[in-house]
Amino acid sequence: MRSFLRVLSITLLIAWMGFIFYMSAQPAGVSSEISGGVIELVAQRLYPDFENLSLTEKAEVVASFQFAVRKSAHVAGFALLGVLSFLSFISYTKLRFFTRVFWAGAISALYAASDEIHQRFVSGRSCELRDFLLDSAGVLGAILLCTAFVKVIRPLRRKTAYSGKGKKALKALNKQLFEKLDDATANNNELQKKLALQESEIKRLSASVLEKTAEIVQIKTEKEEILVQPENEIKLSDEMEYAAKIIGEAVIEVTKTCNYITEKGGDNTKELVNLALGRNEVLKTEIFKILGLAVSFDEKQELIQKEKQEAFDYFNSIKAQMC
Repeated sequence: MRSFLRVLSITLLIAWMGFIFYMSAQPAGVSSEISGGVIELVAQRLYPDFENLSLTEKAEVVASFQFAVRKSAHVAGFALLGVLSFLSFISYTKLRFFTRVFWAGAISALYAASDEIHQRFVSGRSCELRDFLLDSAGVLGAILLCTAFVKVIRPLRRKTAYSGKGKKALKALNKQLFEKLDDATANNNELQKKLALQESEIKRLSASVLEKTAEIVQIKTEKEEILVQPENEIKLSDEMEYAAKIIGEAVIEVTKTCNYITEKGGDNTKELVNLALGRNEVLKTEIFKILGLAVSFDEKQELIQKEKQEAFDYFNSIKAQMC
C-alpha cells in the first residue's frame, strides 16, 4: 500500500510540474487570455450586471482583478506543488522526518526558481523575484500545514490512555504490567499442577469403573448361566426373573453413565460416579422391598417400573451436569 501511494504521489507531482511548465511556456498574450477568461467568470459571480457593461467597463473590471488573480494563481499552484512534493517524500521512512520535509521544500523552491528562469525565455514573459517569493510562500505554507497535520493534529486524534505521561510514569506502568505477568505465570503453573493431579485421579477412577464393569459383566454372565440351567436344577419365579431383568438393565445404564462421566472428566468426576453407583444400589434395595409386598404381580411390575424410571432420570440428570 505504501509503495502504491508513493508511486501515485510521484506521478501526480511530475504531472503537476509538467502542467506548470506548460502554463509558463504560454506567451504573454495567451496567458492574459486564459487569466482574463477566469477573471470574467469570477466577475460574473461578483457583478450580476457584468454582461450589461460596455467593453471598456468590462476591460476595466478585468484589469482591476488581473493582478490579484494572477498572483493568487501563482500561490495556489505552487502550494499544490508543495503538498504533492510533501506526499512524495514523506513515504521514504528510512530518512528522518524533517529531512524529508526539507527536501520536499527545497525541490519545490528550486522548481519555482527554474519556472521564473524559464519564463525569461518566453515571448512577453519575464523573470521576477516577486513571483519567485510568492511561489516559495505558497510552497512553504502548504508544507507547514502538512507538517502540522502529521505532527500535531493527527497524533491528537489518535490519543491513547498513556499519552502525555512521562518516561518515569510509563516505566512504573511497565513494572506493574510485568509484576502482573509474573503473578499470572505463577497462577498458571499452580493450575497446571492441579490439573495433573486431577488427571491422575481421573485415571484412577477410570480403572475403578473398568473393574466394576468387569464385575458386573461377570455377575450378568453368571445370572445368564443360572437362567439357562435345566428346570430340575433351578427355577426362578416370574417376579424374580422380572426383578433380575430390571436390575440388569439398571447395571448396564449405570455403567454407561459412569463411562460417560469419566470420558468428560472434571473436578467433580469422582463425586458424580459415586452418586450414580449409589443410586443404582438404592434401586436394587427398592426392588427387593417391592418383591416383599403382599400385592399382585402386575402391581409389583408397575412399582418396579416407576423406581426404574426415577433411577434412569437421575442418571440422565448426572450426565447433563457434564455438558
